[in-house]
Amino acid sequence: MSATFVVEDGTSKTDSNSYISIADADQYNDNHDQDAVWEGADDQVKEKALRLATAYIDDAYGNRFSGYRTEEDQALAFPRTGLTTNDGYLIDGDVIPQKLKDATVEGAILSANGTSLMPDQTDPGTVKSKMVKVGEIQVDTEYTGGNPPNTYFKKIDKLLNQFFSASGTIERA
Repeated sequence: MSATFVVEDGTSKTDSNSYISIADADQYNDNHDQDAVWEGADDQVKEKALRLATAYIDDAYGNRFSGYRTEEDQALAFPRTGLTTNDGYLIDGDVIPQKLKDATVEGAILSANGTSLMPDQTDPGTVKSKMVKVGEIQVDTEYTGGNPPNTYFKKIDKLLNQFFSASGTIERA
């Protein structure tokens, strides 16, 4: 049984798992990077990559977006009510912003190319110092080097950062 693929269209679906359709993702790829792996992938691979990218965005950025989910039982972090850009422009509560869709495609292309969007930390580094205390048990271990636990994708971050909550913003109509 294959997984379902449901695109959020701004109606706060309870079963959506992607912010963008395959056709729109293909158009984005044609207009931008023209990634060969994405172009050669079948729809099943693209659907999976778009679902993974959507899940990554919700997991990695969901608590940083301004506003709140439009409906309590919607499946994804968007659409959002009270969403403002970081320069103060209000986005309607039934809109899936284009920059969010673009970020989803960027993540999907990375995923289709074999990049894990949410890798596990496998190399904590070398032990720099270690303290063990027996009375009232205390164990402190400090590492140096190693892989960071979170991978940073600059292009995705740049596309999404305009929607992050910021104090002191002004709403514009």
